[in-house]
This record gives sequence, structure tokens and C-alpha cells, in this order.
Amino acid sequence: MFFDQHGNLLVSAGAATPVASSDQVRAYIAAGQGFVYSTGEQQSPVGNVNLGLSLFNPANSGKSILVYSIRIFCTGYAMFFLALSNIDPALGTPAVITNAMPGATPTSVASATYTNTNLTPPVSNTILEGVQAAGNYTACDLLSNNSIYILPKGSASGLLLFFNSSATNTWIATIKGVEY
Repeated sequence: MFFDQHGNLLVSAGAATPVASSDQVRAYIAAGQGFVYSTGEQQSPVGNVNLGLSLFNPANSGKSILVYSIRIFCTGYAMFFLALSNIDPALGTPAVITNAMPGATPTSVASATYTNTNLTPPVSNTILEGVQAAGNYTACDLLSNNSIYILPKGSASGLLLFFNSSATNTWIATIKGVEY
């Protein structure tokens, strides 16, 4: 066993020991490898529409993406779903991608897009999670209890966060991850 200068056990993540810890995520962010993928504030159209945010890791990106936060806020009733994708849905509008370390120069390898117009929901067998916003001004976090998703390098893979807006809503969707 190895210990750091403070007596803490050193644990390294690798192919043989694929352990992801909060400290490792913070270290990736401090190294400029953390990103926020966001729709920015949107106003949904009138009527019953499906809106969404996609985060996609192309097979040739050379990096894996560890997703540790998926949040959405809306001002009205809605049901939110998270689905897997092995094809980039390219939702039409580039998402705002911000490095989580202000001033850091690395750029994201991900394709992040969103739509504020109606999208066709994916087939139900690809849906991983769902949550309902019961009333007005609801913030939902789809990842709880330190859950994560990993979009591995060398394999085209992605997540699609989508929801049904039954009326005009102000909304914002945000995914946070580290690219390594």
C-alpha cells in the first residue's frame, strides 16, 4: 500500500481498478478536464412538445466521459427521461459547453446539442431513468446517491435527456462531466 504525505491511502483508477471517486473528479476539474454542457435558459413553445439535451461521445474522441450530474429546471409540470444513444441525435442547436475550471484552455471532445422544438422520443427500451416534476418551479437531479454514467472512449455512446412540456415553460438542462 502507498500513502500520501497526509497519511491517506493512495488509490489510482485504471483498467485494472476502475474506481471513480469524488476526489478524482475534483482533480480532473482542477486539471481543466471538467465540462458543463447546457441548454442555457429556454422558453418552450406553446403546446405539448418533447424537448431535450444530448451529450454524445464520438467513437474517435480518444477520451471517456464520466457524467456525474444531470439536472433540469422547469417552471411547469413535466416528466423527464434519460435514454442511451449509440448514434448522435444532433438535436439542431449546439449546447453551451463551458470548462468547469475558469481560464482553462482544454476544449471538450463531446458533441452536445439541444432542441427547443419537438423531438421524437427514443424507443422505451433505451430509457434508463425517469422523474416527474409535480408542480411549478421544479429542479430535478436525475443522478442521486453518487450515481454516474460513463461514455467510454472508442465506442460511440451518448445520453439523451428529454422531457414533455405541456405548456409554455422556462427551462434549462445541464449535464456535468469529466473527460479523461
